[in-house]
Amino acid sequence: QNVRIGGAYGGKAMMFVPVCVAACVGALRTKQPVLVQLDRSPDFVALGGRCPFEASWKCSFDGETGKISSLTQTVLQNVGYDARGASEPTSLNCYNIPGAQLQSKKVITDLPVNSWMRSPGEMEGAYIMEACMEQVARAVKLDPVLVQERNLLPGMQKVWAALKAQVAYSDALTAVQQFNAKNRYQKRGDR
Repeated sequence: QNVRIGGAYGGKAMMFVPVCVAACVGALRTKQPVLVQLDRSPDFVALGGRCPFEASWKCSFDGETGKISSLTQTVLQNVGYDARGASEPTSLNCYNIPGAQLQSKKVITDLPVNSWMRSPGEMEGAYIMEACMEQVARAVKLDPVLVQERNLLPGMQKVWAALKAQVAYSDALTAVQQFNAKNRYQKRGDR
């Protein structure tokens, strides 16, 4: 019996066998019910984490605005010795890129199997897309936030505007720019 199961993510979803075997062996030896209850520390140590990945992409974009017109993305995911822990680490996140081609390849290696974490693949996909946005912004020499805004899905425009208003983004950006202009060696960021 496992008292705390949680939300069926991570090791609980796929790496439960060692704990079950320990409980079964104990119950068979003692002829009594056995409770095996791990705290979070052994769970984190024994049950892996997100799979390492390597992403590459090619995109076409407008050299003036940073609007992305096409994207081809390939992600290699190190799933360890078994593909059980694989997820799909590709995502457009909240961006509107029609015809984008996203591909994920599972690479089996001699390493231990990792386990799922919350939102398997989604966080990795979001990181990859944000890296792509940053790269486009550098290429067109625009603020990354502007490039993000120009590529958002239509339904996300209102949410983005509300979020920026809520955190007073324009005021914060102005304050950062003023601070950085006055300080040669100490700098601040806007995120």
